[in-house]
Amino acid sequence: MQLIYAPASPFARKVRVVAIETGQASEIELIDATGISPVNPTEIVTRLNPLARIPALLNEEGQLVIDSRVICEYLDSRHVGHRLIPDADSKQRWQSLTLAGVAEGILDTAVPLRYETALRPEELRWTQLIDSQFNRINHTLDYLEPNAAALGEDVCIGRIGLACALGYLDFRFEEFTWRTTRPGITAWYRDFSNRESMMQTVPY
Repeated sequence: MQLIYAPASPFARKVRVVAIETGQASEIELIDATGISPVNPTEIVTRLNPLARIPALLNEEGQLVIDSRVICEYLDSRHVGHRLIPDADSKQRWQSLTLAGVAEGILDTAVPLRYETALRPEELRWTQLIDSQFNRINHTLDYLEPNAAALGEDVCIGRIGLACALGYLDFRFEEFTWRTTRPGITAWYRDFSNRESMMQTVPY
């Protein structure tokens, strides 16, 4: 299999973490598309993915699998170990998927915010939008904090997604001090970040 990715992409990181956690990393050739952006969809990405986005996976049959959520589910379907996406009859399924959705929402807010603050000329930046997006992330983290103790140590798609989202905030927004009033999430993230899958996929 081939994974088109960029080391800085939190969506691609989520896929790589799933690949490592499910023991499939050695089956995947990583193809680096560093430099991709909404205004610079690199040739390899546009050739393989009609949406010109990463990550994109070419499976062993040469079929294209796109969208990080779909790729993660595809990889989770290919192994015989512990399922990262709980089965339909599991009580944990909706909790895990809801947490995954919350984490996805953080990234859906943070990634465009990065483009707005780093790529758009300063005189054209929409400060009201920037403030609103940071507030949205803050509100989401405040929602998670009271239940941080319930996150636990078990690996699932929701916890992977949240860890990758928090890692992206650290990577792209050093000035955003999300830990200050959130000791529960801070402690959980510190422990989860020590997993081998997280350490192998630190963005750069």
